[in-house]
Amino acid sequence: MVKTSLDRYRLVRSLGSGSQAESFLACLVDAPEQLVVIKVMHSHLLHSADHRRQMELEVRALSRLSHPYIVRLIESRLSDPEAPSLVMEYVRGVTLADDLARCRRLNVTDAAWVAGCVCHALDYAHARGVVHRDLRPANILRCDPGTPDESIRVMDFGYAALVDRPHISTDRLTGSGLHRSVGTHAYVAPEQLLGEPVDHRSDFYSLGIVLFRMLTGYHPFPYAETEQVLRAQLGQKLPTFASLRAFDLPPRLEELVGRCLSKHPADRPGTGQELADELSRAIGYDVREGTRPHPNADDTSENADGGGRHPETPTEIRLPEAIPPMDALSSVYYFDAWLPEALAVMKLQGFLSEFGGRLLSSEPGTIRLRVGRMPSGGFVGRLLVSGRPEPVDIDLGMEKTSTRGNLLRLTVHFHPPTGYRVRRPQNWRLQCDYLYRDLSAYLMARN
Repeated sequence: MVKTSLDRYRLVRSLGSGSQAESFLACLVDAPEQLVVIKVMHSHLLHSADHRRQMELEVRALSRLSHPYIVRLIESRLSDPEAPSLVMEYVRGVTLADDLARCRRLNVTDAAWVAGCVCHALDYAHARGVVHRDLRPANILRCDPGTPDESIRVMDFGYAALVDRPHISTDRLTGSGLHRSVGTHAYVAPEQLLGEPVDHRSDFYSLGIVLFRMLTGYHPFPYAETEQVLRAQLGQKLPTFASLRAFDLPPRLEELVGRCLSKHPADRPGTGQELADELSRAIGYDVREGTRPHPNADDTSENADGGGRHPETPTEIRLPEAIPPMDALSSVYYFDAWLPEALAVMKLQGFLSEFGGRLLSSEPGTIRLRVGRMPSGGFVGRLLVSGRPEPVDIDLGMEKTSTRGNLLRLTVHFHPPTGYRVRRPQNWRLQCDYLYRDLSAYLMARN
């Protein structure tokens, strides 16, 4: 159990516990009427680098977002060694999960209103390179339900992905054939379960299941065992609305939900605006306009709802945050490459195999490698014959230049392993130069 107070905050009561953290209602010590939610990492995970990185990713995701339909991050307290935590706004309301447990299903207008609000939130997040990856009724909060001031908040970006900072898992790079999917299995897209690349269309699959649940009162794959849910998500056809006795729903609405739940991302709506427009045509009500945030909402950013557009302007070149300070034996290179994720996996596996390398770690935007040999023959081998090649650590930073393309901006940092003393600095620099030449060739650098 965490302390009853965290600096200037006093914990009031627990709001629930997840796999990584427990959420608390809290108030300011000097202003008890000001309430917040504090998400505190579980004590047994304090020394887990993976879980700390996951909370850091949540901070990065939420720091990009300021929208009336998305819960707001107030501050990050991850540097606290005893209780790393996030402080977020507190909004009174009831989760959609609790609402559905009470009434089983919503009428068409209410369901369309909730979906329309979520579409605004998703378009805004996607336009800023954030994919939620765990959208489900428990993460949708209905505020002031049944009143003219009703609103929603999309919560819990703990599994969010930053699509401009690609994450190729260690399992895929090592070819183990295993993967660890994130999110709630009953609501995540098939590609997410398979450990394949995930983009904004994965969120629309999850929203499709939420829509199915709101409209029919049932989950499309209502199995108790996780493995059964996984198999159904990957291959089972959807039950028809008629089979669930939902006879009052328009056929076009069923077609739209089926499109959202396509097993293939290319067949799903590409934006929230597209989904809302189709929803409007299905029910005869302008969902997009009817759920647009009020002009005086607390979002001060330009183009608050995202408008379904995705910025194509290249982001500024910068070193990945994980790269340490430079020293005399560090070498840094930059280049661009057109590199779809599946091709990047294959190319990096080939590079590691040829150079006797191994994967040290992989996290969003950065892959760390260590290589210990050069090719046995050819000019490079003769050049380095005076001394055995020394181990080289490579930090490969990757950043997409747009949220929808495959053009990557790469930063390659060569440096000695921590604690290793380079024996022959001149040979070391030559070794790094030739490693860069071959790595950039593997990754098809653009001149």
